[in-house]
Amino acid sequence: MRTSTSYSFMNGLATMQRQQSDLTQIQEKIITGKRINRPSDDAAGSFQVQILNQNIRQIDQFKNNGDTAKAELQLQETVLNSGTDILQRTREIALQMASGTFNPTQRQQAAVEIEQLMQAMQVEMQTRNSQGQYLFSGNNVADRPFVEDSANPGFLIYIGNIDPDLANPMAGFARPEASVANRTVQISFEGQDQVSPDPAQNPARIRLGEVGSEVFGAGFANNFQSTANRVPPVDSNIYNVMAVMREQLLAGTPPSSEVIDDLKSGIDQFSSSLTAIGVRTNRIEMAADAGEEYKIALTIRRGALEDQDLAKGITQLTLTQAALEVAQQTFVRVQQLNLFNFINPR
Repeated sequence: MRTSTSYSFMNGLATMQRQQSDLTQIQEKIITGKRINRPSDDAAGSFQVQILNQNIRQIDQFKNNGDTAKAELQLQETVLNSGTDILQRTREIALQMASGTFNPTQRQQAAVEIEQLMQAMQVEMQTRNSQGQYLFSGNNVADRPFVEDSANPGFLIYIGNIDPDLANPMAGFARPEASVANRTVQISFEGQDQVSPDPAQNPARIRLGEVGSEVFGAGFANNFQSTANRVPPVDSNIYNVMAVMREQLLAGTPPSSEVIDDLKSGIDQFSSSLTAIGVRTNRIEMAADAGEEYKIALTIRRGALEDQDLAKGITQLTLTQAALEVAQQTFVRVQQLNLFNFINPR
């Protein structure tokens, strides 16, 4: 078989270019430490790495969501602890003033401290987070949850969002999720993307929103007796219980047993809310731990797919360099071939 000079030239050149390209790719893998630097290096492996990277980014986002949620829950915990201290002092005064050893003037003087405690409680009820959102407005985070009751000066009424059907549990169509709505963050892959106030129904999300009428009330199903029996009745919240007590003290009368019982119910409600916050905080920490373990497994899997074996890479580099040198030497020798080399001069 005869080959032309141009064919030998092009074949030799193509061989050197191929060897040079292989050498460049191997050098890149050694420098970057990655076996896959572009999809063309390994299409199937590159696709798997992209999926793994996406999952790792999601885990990182879940961790950030959990940190945000923990910060807000810690703020709520601080508010409720302060509120508990306020109610305990208020109840302590109520028990003292209910004693027959105090006269009307002394009770009126005690009303001054109750007024100060009411102001402190109102500050807690209107607390906002670092983004300026009200903690206890349900989903209406831009609006104050409690405002002055225009029909009953000196009392507050809750205006944060809440499903009115909750007041009628027999209606059969109450929607408790309306009170928390979008104030949730996702902290894991598991569970549904359905909003629910019950963590057991939605383990992938943590509820941030709180309904002020529940936290500062006696719960959705109950009312404070002292506010319900007042004429006219006022909104059932712990601030108004304190306001009823102030009215009684200003009148020189001892706090009613209803007020004393309602203050105890308010403390119990705060305790219940603090327990719920603790449960949610534990869920965040458990999800973060599980996510970190999963992230480690994904990182190991990703490394097995895309990381370059250094020893293997150096071996390939040495062999490819040798092959390139052989190709170059062969190309030079072939190009030096000429029929005149075989002419025997006489």
